[in-house]
Amino acid sequence: DRLGAPVAVADVCPHRSAPLSMGDVEEGQLRCFYHGWAFGEEGRCTSIPTIPGGKVPARTASCESYAVEERAGALWVWRGNALSADGRRLPEAPAEGLSVCTVLDYECDWAAVVAHRLDAEPLAAASPLLRALSAGAALGEASFDGPTVARSSASEPRLGEEVSVQPIAPGRCRALARHSFPPSPLLGALQSLPGGEALLCRAVRAEATRAAAEGYEAL
Repeated sequence: DRLGAPVAVADVCPHRSAPLSMGDVEEGQLRCFYHGWAFGEEGRCTSIPTIPGGKVPARTASCESYAVEERAGALWVWRGNALSADGRRLPEAPAEGLSVCTVLDYECDWAAVVAHRLDAEPLAAASPLLRALSAGAALGEASFDGPTVARSSASEPRLGEEVSVQPIAPGRCRALARHSFPPSPLLGALQSLPGGEALLCRAVRAEATRAAAEGYEAL
């Protein structure tokens, strides 16, 4: 919103049910591409072009919003009752080391991606950079944490790979791959450089995306 706080809303405009994801964010407001309705904090409608300077019916014109929290570089959304959202259940970022989240889009059913991640080697094993950041420790076989998560861990407690897959449309899904790396001389040296951690996160995401794409044709 205008104060920089994250806002999560349903991808449906309350006016004509157009997908709000096709709109634009202008000065902290999400503007629908169809008829130009704008929404601010907590999904409240702030502007309707056909009512210039008029009073916007906030309750009936607002879109459905969800509880959202930013933690460890990722946005976590609770799509249930906002009063039942419990931030204490979110995973904590490692006190040391590095944790990076990568968004991966697939043009296939979500169950196929989960099954593939359980059978295939971890994404980190397919990347020289991710292997180097693993400080010599290897990830074990993936385990299933239903209904949509494949998780690989290692003897090093701060090393891990977790892929959470969610359906977004028939034949389409989106995965959030989270890689955690333990502290190491290499990682510390890269993080100490000006802008080093931001550049490192971009490189990890690029490598995770490349590794995921290599197994995509098998799905």
